[in-house]
Amino acid sequence: MTLATVLALGCHAALASGAPELDIGQALHVALGNAPALTSAESQVAGADAQKLTAVASFLPSLSINNQLQRYHPFTNTGSRLVGGLVVPTEGQSTDDNVTTAQFSVNLFNGGKDAENYRAAVQTLISANLALTAAMDKLFQQLLDDFVAASSDQLKVASQERLLRLDQGLLALTQERLRGQFADRIDLLKSQQQVLSDQTALTQTREQQVTDLAALYADMGMIPSTEFTPLVPWLPAAPEIASLDAVAHDDPEVQSALAAMLAAQRKVGAARAGNYPTVALTGEYDLYGQSSGSLTSAVRATRHTDYSVGLSVTVPLSSYPSVRADVDQSIADMKGAQGRYDAALVDAANRIADAPRKLDDARQALDLAKRSAELAHRNVALTRDRYSAKEADRIDVENARSLAQQADLTLATARLRYCVAGWELLRAARPREFPSDLLAAVLEGLRHNGVTPLAGLPEAQSP
Repeated sequence: MTLATVLALGCHAALASGAPELDIGQALHVALGNAPALTSAESQVAGADAQKLTAVASFLPSLSINNQLQRYHPFTNTGSRLVGGLVVPTEGQSTDDNVTTAQFSVNLFNGGKDAENYRAAVQTLISANLALTAAMDKLFQQLLDDFVAASSDQLKVASQERLLRLDQGLLALTQERLRGQFADRIDLLKSQQQVLSDQTALTQTREQQVTDLAALYADMGMIPSTEFTPLVPWLPAAPEIASLDAVAHDDPEVQSALAAMLAAQRKVGAARAGNYPTVALTGEYDLYGQSSGSLTSAVRATRHTDYSVGLSVTVPLSSYPSVRADVDQSIADMKGAQGRYDAALVDAANRIADAPRKLDDARQALDLAKRSAELAHRNVALTRDRYSAKEADRIDVENARSLAQQADLTLATARLRYCVAGWELLRAARPREFPSDLLAAVLEGLRHNGVTPLAGLPEAQSP
């Protein structure tokens, strides 16, 4: 988590003051300090640590000191009286008494309840720490997915705005050609229909952009303002994974579920210990002072009087129903923990199995997008040459530019999704190092690359 402090580049304050752009590094930094999932996981760790401390305290002796100061005035001669646990003789006269009692108790045997509770607390703390790592894995992965979705929407909006301008230019050309009788009304209707289609698609994309940006801000634990901050559509490339030899059992979420299951098993043993008698070593040390003058004199006259040491044995006789209920509840909790462990194991296994395939699919999509963009721009160049040679008209050029614009959008989105697939593979291979590796790659990009977007959408020039 030391990298998180390095990423503290004033991004939170910048967001609050209306920063011009939001990059993935700022999003990760804000999420580390505000994401509800991490806050909840951290509180679980703190609670588990306190539970362990409570379990340790059960092995320590119980010590207490009690002091009782009183003034006594009899109406009859009773012979003796009880003061702070001491039997004090009386002679029918008023006295001031001070009694100090020190008591201690040490549990020697309680059926292993304290030991089982301590083992359960240790496993619970292990589970909470691993759950925190798993929560960070999930948060970062979700943040990458939502960041790419919102970035793709932003690129798509920019592309569709440019396509709309291109089609509006085509509509104007068609109207000119219609006036010059080089086109008919069917061509005009087609151009008008295309402009309306572009406007509809742009509206739908903007609505989707709002939805995806709201999800991104929710990941960061922030309430969005009325205007969202524009994103920098850039992600760092994931390190290469030579071979995927990960085992689902090593996933932190699986390990957390396993530790929770072991803790639940220990709780069953602790509940069953309620059927056994308890044995404790107890002791008491008494000091007593008496005066017929004042309470202060009684305190000053306090001296040791006696002490006692012994064994205390408590045998439960009628606690079977409550103990049985505790055992049954603990067994039910253990079965629930077993189910969560099985589910986490299946989820990790599926993630490990799917990650290489997703990366291959993303690589193929990126290769196709590169070739398509290259061909689209070559087509623009050739169409311009034909236009210069008067072998094509401006409508042909505008159509070629439109195809190139769409190819650029597909390429930019494919690059982002390829980066996400690479990080998914790294998470599957090294889930414990995934958060720190991602933060390190983002920091490297911030330092050396200036957060240059992976792919912009340059607008092709008009002929």
